[in-house]
Amino acid sequence: EGMDAAAIVLRSQPAGGDIPFTAVAMRRIERWVKDGLASLVDLEKAGILDRYLLETGQTAELMRRCPESPFALRALVTELNRAEERLDDEEEAASLIEPASRVFERLRGGDPPVVGFAHAQLARARLAVGKADGARKDAEEALRLAPNASWSTRAWDTRGRADIALGRLEDAKAASKAIEEKLGEFAVGSDLLSAIRSELAVALERSGDRLGALRLYRDADYWADAKYVAEVICTTEDLVAFQRERPADTEIGRVLWRRLLAEGEWDEARGIARAIGEDCNDEDSIDGRIELTDRLEQAWRQVEMCREGADPAIAEEAARRVRELGADDWEVREAAQQRLLEIGAPAARAIQEGAKLRDAETRERCAQLLERIPADPAVAAYRWATTWFELGQDIEGGWAGDVKLLRYAANEVSQEEGKAVEAFLEREHGFFRARRIYRDVADRWPDDPTAAKALYMVGVVNLRLYDVAGLYGVVGTTDDFAARAREAFLGLAKRFPNSSLADDGLLWASYFSKGEDAALLRKRIVDEYPEGDVAQVVLAGGDWESGLDADRGVPLASKRQAVFPVDVRADETGTTLRDLAADVRAAFNVGFVSINQVVLRG
Repeated sequence: EGMDAAAIVLRSQPAGGDIPFTAVAMRRIERWVKDGLASLVDLEKAGILDRYLLETGQTAELMRRCPESPFALRALVTELNRAEERLDDEEEAASLIEPASRVFERLRGGDPPVVGFAHAQLARARLAVGKADGARKDAEEALRLAPNASWSTRAWDTRGRADIALGRLEDAKAASKAIEEKLGEFAVGSDLLSAIRSELAVALERSGDRLGALRLYRDADYWADAKYVAEVICTTEDLVAFQRERPADTEIGRVLWRRLLAEGEWDEARGIARAIGEDCNDEDSIDGRIELTDRLEQAWRQVEMCREGADPAIAEEAARRVRELGADDWEVREAAQQRLLEIGAPAARAIQEGAKLRDAETRERCAQLLERIPADPAVAAYRWATTWFELGQDIEGGWAGDVKLLRYAANEVSQEEGKAVEAFLEREHGFFRARRIYRDVADRWPDDPTAAKALYMVGVVNLRLYDVAGLYGVVGTTDDFAARAREAFLGLAKRFPNSSLADDGLLWASYFSKGEDAALLRKRIVDEYPEGDVAQVVLAGGDWESGLDADRGVPLASKRQAVFPVDVRADETGTTLRDLAADVRAAFNVGFVSINQVVLRG
């Protein structure tokens, strides 16, 4: 009788009401169930099981046992709200799909915003388990029922992601645009908008739409990915088109400038350098890039001239201009020197002869010209490599922010991506291109005096890359660059033992050797180059009879003091850390792992 009476009370009032006797009736029922005086079967017979499960918060049980109840939809919404933070988890999402589907099958009516929200949440659950087609349908139904609801932005996001998964990229672009319009002034900096733009950019990148991917990465402010696409994937025509669309984007402008340098498009490179400097009101940037462009062009022209050889007419003019260097008229002398500089390498032989003449000013001007004009292709190529090295050092600053390049170096990207990155590095990155040219000089002209310097610079470039990779924590790569540096320095000592740089090479090789190998290399320096300054440094650091002896080494605390100027880039202090590693190795024969304490004095 009490159950029947309670059922009459509950059915007479809406769920969630605050009528006192309704609450009393529910508490009575809860107590009967708790005390074992009534079961869920009894409540079902009385027609109040759904109400009891809703009021006691057993929403999942309500959807399972009473899917046709008008309270089932409310239970579903409650359950989806409760799972809001877990809908991206595949197992959690899967557990909601089956009961939610049963509710929707049996319940066609209901408040549109409420039903719409349930559809939106269910769409997220379907997407989490990989059912993109169903997710898209639920998201569309949600937007149809309540297009202006507060949760509609999330529904557009789900639909857009489903479109990406289904390969409907144009529809995904429309969804991204709808999200941007919904967010309005809050679109800038929105994580939701940035995330879907990034995901869509990846899909466009894979589909071959390079320019579309670049636009979206920039819109999403995913700079590392945008830089990767611009540098490694986009063609020069893509970059030019992007620059026309967005002339104020100086970051991509710099990428285009370097691409044009790599392709030898000097006038276009100067135009881009001027444009990106003007857009950021940076006169120093304009001057610096144009100067570097000019130097690269000049070095390249010297290489080309050396390849072509001297034209007889040019050789005759060069000899005449050399004679004019001793003219009485100062303007004639100046014009002759400038013209010889323009002629370049084909004038080298005449200038060398002029350097032997009795006239002092002619000799002086010829000496100045020879400092700037290579006399042979090896010297020209060496200067060409050095200019690229300066490009890597002064402008590119290593790999700062190039996430995919770093991951490539650590063998964390696909083989196909790896080949694309490697091609970019060899073509456009200042350090890598310089290393290739230096190596080419040492191999093609082994008898030229420049060859030893070129091989030494191969080691130096690897040292620079070692510093940069270590600075950004790419551990696997530091080992590779260390091995390459050691190989180059040992090769220098082997191939050019009479070079003044041979003992320097052995010293650097010892820094990247361990234990007995390091000791033997330093002993070679003392034995083979006893009069050199490097031998004196080595002798000051240890006892060769008993190996490296810390007691006889120079105390680390007083051996070197490093000054860190204000406002310098972090990667410019890499040499200090490398020197510290060398100090530790020299004094204690142990590797440098990490700094645990820093003491600042003064």
